[in-house]
Amino acid sequence: MTGLQFTRSDDGIGYDFLLDIKTESGKITQGICLGETTPQNQAFILIAHKGDFKENPMLGVGIEDIASDHNFEAWRRAIISALVEDGQWVNSVDVSENGIEIDAKYR
Repeated sequence: MTGLQFTRSDDGIGYDFLLDIKTESGKITQGICLGETTPQNQAFILIAHKGDFKENPMLGVGIEDIASDHNFEAWRRAIISALVEDGQWVNSVDVSENGIEIDAKYR
């Protein structure tokens, strides 16, 4: 594992963050990077269900439910709607059996 990853929490309700931090002589040498947060925000929006964000209860896609629903066009529309609601300019979203590809950035 490298960097930040999402995993299902032990209680099965939420998600945990795993950080693989390397230290040398008491200093962090690897594992935490600062940079563009848009992909992380997109991941949060995909994982969250509506109602998970107190400040914006209508934001969230609940992507874990896609396993029982193969209407990829409906998921595509839900993702685009959520990203626009978050203030992102969406160039394209592709949802298929092979995964999800998002091309979007903040305005």
